[in-house]
Amino acid sequence: KAPAPPVSQLTALAVIEHLFFSCRVGRSSSILVKSPSVVWDIYDLTIYTPVNTAEGEIGDNGVSPSDHEFSDDDDGSDSRKRKRGSTPEKNEDVSSSSSSIPKLAYPGLWWRATSLVLAICGTDTTGVGATLWEESSTLRAIIKMSTSGRYRFPTVDCDDELRDEMKRGEADMRDQELKITEQLFLPKSQDSGKKKKQDEEGYMPKGSRVSARQRAKRDHLIALQREKEAALALAEAQRRKKLLKAAQKSIMIWDPRGPSRKPPKDSVGLILSVGEMFGISERFRLSQSPDYLLRAIGSTSRASIERAYDWLIPIISSYPETINRLPSSASCFLLLRAYGAEGGENDQLLKLSAPLRSHVGSCISGEFGESAAIKAADLLF
Repeated sequence: KAPAPPVSQLTALAVIEHLFFSCRVGRSSSILVKSPSVVWDIYDLTIYTPVNTAEGEIGDNGVSPSDHEFSDDDDGSDSRKRKRGSTPEKNEDVSSSSSSIPKLAYPGLWWRATSLVLAICGTDTTGVGATLWEESSTLRAIIKMSTSGRYRFPTVDCDDELRDEMKRGEADMRDQELKITEQLFLPKSQDSGKKKKQDEEGYMPKGSRVSARQRAKRDHLIALQREKEAALALAEAQRRKKLLKAAQKSIMIWDPRGPSRKPPKDSVGLILSVGEMFGISERFRLSQSPDYLLRAIGSTSRASIERAYDWLIPIISSYPETINRLPSSASCFLLLRAYGAEGGENDQLLKLSAPLRSHVGSCISGEFGESAAIKAADLLF
C-alpha cells in the first residue's frame, strides 16, 4: 500500500483554523494550549524554502516570485524539510548564492499563524501569553494593540525614542528582505561589464597609426554607445525595482523572536476578526497576572498616562473595576483631563469618568493609604 501523501503547510494551517473556529465565543468548546513549543510548531507551517530560481521561474516551493499569497492547489510543502524547535535556525545551503540566507516565511501564512497564536495567548494569559510577551516582540506589540484597542504601529505606549526604535527595526528587516528577494529572484548579470568592454574595443581603429579624425570618430561612437547604455540601464533599473517590489511581498524573514513586525493592511482585518471571535481584548484587559492593561500603558508616569488617555477612559467606563489597578496619581490625572485643563466640561467624557470620580474620592479619603491620599491631593490641589 502506497504511503499517504504528506499534509501540506496550507492544509495543516487550515485544519488548525477550523478547530479554533469551533472554540469561538458562544461555543461550549475552548482552546487548551499550555505549551509555548506548540507556537513554534505553528510558525513552522509558514516556512518558505528558497531555491536557486531564475527570474520569473517557479521553484520547488511551487510559488512564483511574483505570487503574494499561497494558492490552495500548490503550497510547496512536498519539498519542505522542517526542523521543529524553540530557536530560529538558518536554512541549509540550497545553492552557493543563497548559503547566507536566513530562514524565510510566506507572509500570508505567517500572519495567519500569528493570529492563531494571538488566540492561544488570549486563552492562556498567565502561561503562554506571559511567555510570548517576553519572547516575541511582534506578539507583544499585537497584545498591546488588542488590549488598548488601537491597532497602530508603533504601539500607543511608545515615546519618541521607542517609536523610532520600532520603526528602525521594521525598516532594517524590510531592507534585508529586499536584498534576499533580489538574490533569490533577480540576480544581477555578471556579463554586462565584459560586454561593455568588448563593445568599446570594437570601435578601436586597427593599426599602429591612428589619425585625429579616426580618434574623434571613435570617441563619438563610444559616447553614443554610452548614452544608449545609460538609457537601457535606467529602464532596466526601473523594471527591476518594480519586479522587486512585487516579489518582496512573497517572502519575509522567519524570526518570531526578532524585531517587532508591522502587520500589513490585509492582515489587520484578520487580527481584528480573531480578537472579536475569541474575546481577546476583554481577556487581556481583565488579566491581572500579568496586568496587560498596565503593560499597554507602558508605565505609571504622567507622560505614559497622557498617551493612554484617549483609549483608557472608555475601557474604565466598560470595566469600572480596572480603575482600582491604577495608581492614585493616574486616576487623578485622568479625571482632570476628563474635565478639561481649564475647567470646561465635556458631557461624554464626564459620563465615562464616573468610576474615576469614585476612585479619586476614595484616594482623597485615605482608603488606599496615607501616601496615595497625599499624592492625590498634591495633583488635584
